[in-house]
Amino acid sequence: MAASLVFFIAASAAYQPRPAHRALRPVTNLRSLRAPFSSEPNERERAQQRKNDAALRAEFSGPDSSSVDDDLAMLRDRIDLVETKETQLSEIKEMLRTMGAGLGLQLVDSAGEITVSAWVFVALNVLVTLYAANTFLLAPLAKSAEVLSQSVS
Repeated sequence: MAASLVFFIAASAAYQPRPAHRALRPVTNLRSLRAPFSSEPNERERAQQRKNDAALRAEFSGPDSSSVDDDLAMLRDRIDLVETKETQLSEIKEMLRTMGAGLGLQLVDSAGEITVSAWVFVALNVLVTLYAANTFLLAPLAKSAEVLSQSVS
């Protein structure tokens, strides 16, 4: 036991810790790691290494930034268009629910889809509007234009 104690004291006196301020650097040159394991690389290996390094630099630098900006702008426009469409469809469905409740019709089903009766309802509304515009606006205007043209002649 005394011998191990003497050995421990002698070993601890000889121990000098590494300085705490020494920082490790990231490895940036892989050739320096490869060098101890191989002899001087031949020309073909160097050319391949240059190609690999160039490919890595090209990969990390990315494509032309203007084309990326154009693609992102197009994608944002497309997303805005889809969001606008979804918002407008939800507003139309809400209006159809409101009109259907007043008329006693189910214009939007429980799954949120527009029913055939809604399409018929909208088509009838368009036809009634066109007929009213023809009867009350276009026919009187055509009659008055005919009268004016006869009076001028």
